This record gives sequence, structure tokens and C-alpha cells, in this order.
Amino acid sequence: MSRNEDSIGTTNNISVHEDDGEESSNWEREGRPAELSKNPRSLYTLWHEYEFGIGSRKPAKDFDARDRGAKRYNYSKRKVFWDLVSLMVRRDRQANEAIDELYKYYGYKTSLTNILKAMRKERIMEGSSFAQFFVS
Repeated sequence: MSRNEDSIGTTNNISVHEDDGEESSNWEREGRPAELSKNPRSLYTLWHEYEFGIGSRKPAKDFDARDRGAKRYNYSKRKVFWDLVSLMVRRDRQANEAIDELYKYYGYKTSLTNILKAMRKERIMEGSSFAQFFVS
């Protein structure tokens, strides 16, 4: 192995090569599939899928344009949730707290499908003010 190929460290699935500082994702090198779960049961599962991936799958946040395009229908239906929770996390909330707030707003017994439908509908009707309720 040449010096150029030696990896000096791996953190958070990113390897940095010593001489050129080039980064490459372990997801790409490991060939982990870009798949979304077929029937997630909760918002917590959906968030875990986005952040870490489920099983040996690639996390949804690491999908490239081709991955998103291949899973376009499911990805787009879930994106409104992922965007809102990401925004709430950037505003100093824990992901679990953000999801708890969403369950309080939409109802704990409301199905995941109905929550996502309502979120998409509200985002379309209210535009940018939709997120302000949860972020403020």
C-alpha cells in the first residue's frame, strides 16, 4: 500500500487521507444500500432512518441525487418531517423532544401516514410560517 492510500483515521464514517485531505464516505466504499424502510411505525423510527439508517442501510441524510431519485416517492413524503426536525435540532432542541412536540400537536394515536399527510398539507397552505409554530 502506498502512502497515498493509507488512511490516518476514521470518524463518523468519513476517512481523511493524509496527503491530500480528500474525504470519501464509508457508505460509498462499503456499498451499503440506499433503501428506505417500507413501513416505519413511528416518528422516532423515521428519524433514526434519516440520521443513522436502519439495519445495514445508508442513512437517508447521506442519499445523493441518484438515491433520492430512485426512492423519490417515499423520500419526498418523509422529507417534510426530516426538514422540520432538523430545523428544530439546529435551534437547540433534542430530536426526541422535537418528535414529542410533533406527537403532542398531531396526537399520539394518529398514524404516521396521517401525520405526514397533515404536515405536507400545512406546509403547502402556510408556507414558511408552518415551521414557526414548532421552532419558536
